[in-house]
Amino acid sequence: MAPHLDEDADSAATGLMGEGYLSLQHDESLELPFCIDAGSSGEGTLRSSSRKRQQGPYLPTFDVHKRCKGSIHLAFLSHACFVTASLFYVRLSFVSLAWIRFANSNSVPREILDADDDEAWDDWADSAQNGSAITEMGDEYDEQFKMLTVLGSTFFVLVGALDWMRYCDGLNIFMILAGAAGVASGLSDTSRGEAGWDCLSVHLYLLEAFNLMKREHDYEGHSCLRPGAVCFLVGSVLDILGSYLGLAKFEGLAAYFMDIVACLLWLACSLIDLVAEVYFMEWKGRVFCY
Repeated sequence: MAPHLDEDADSAATGLMGEGYLSLQHDESLELPFCIDAGSSGEGTLRSSSRKRQQGPYLPTFDVHKRCKGSIHLAFLSHACFVTASLFYVRLSFVSLAWIRFANSNSVPREILDADDDEAWDDWADSAQNGSAITEMGDEYDEQFKMLTVLGSTFFVLVGALDWMRYCDGLNIFMILAGAAGVASGLSDTSRGEAGWDCLSVHLYLLEAFNLMKREHDYEGHSCLRPGAVCFLVGSVLDILGSYLGLAKFEGLAAYFMDIVACLLWLACSLIDLVAEVYFMEWKGRVFCY
């Protein structure tokens, strides 16, 4: 009975699909959209093939990490923010040095410099020579200090966020938090709050420096980014020492010169990274990928 059913099924298939269907049906490497099912009545019926491949719609694949990792625009936007932030910090360090020299030359007491209320400044200005002019200079310095600190720290937050997008490295959170602490320091209304946030910020920058040092930057024997990471590490250490001297109420100019050197090292790091990125892109046709 089975041979007759197979012959009937082949006949049905031939009538429906043509002579070429029978040769395709016996090819096991092909998946047919339907096949012939012989029922008990001996008549062939069509049914869906159990081997039919189930497929979803063809959707375009988009790997966000790969696109961000190899993005030239994100790379150079990060470098631009790094250079800009470093320039703001360099400017801030020279402004602070100029102010403390001006204050020392006019014999402004340390307790007045650290005073948070205007009343203390006004009482001192009434009894001091050129007190009003010195007070105005102090107010101008405070405005510049806040503006430069907030701007520089904000750009460092952007650097951390862009690098996090590029490398998908969770340790880039240190740069973001360090910049956020710097913003809080600049917006603080008290000298104690300003010093506390600044101390936290410089320690977070040091952690980011260790993160940069542990990365493998070498490619084919050329170490382009290592000098920049070393500059950032040394600058972070000097920043911490300067913060400790400030908390200890050290009255010398050494802390201000130390701050200038630290900011110049950070600027050197940003420029080294930028030049190395340009060189690598011209050589390899792409940006650094860690």
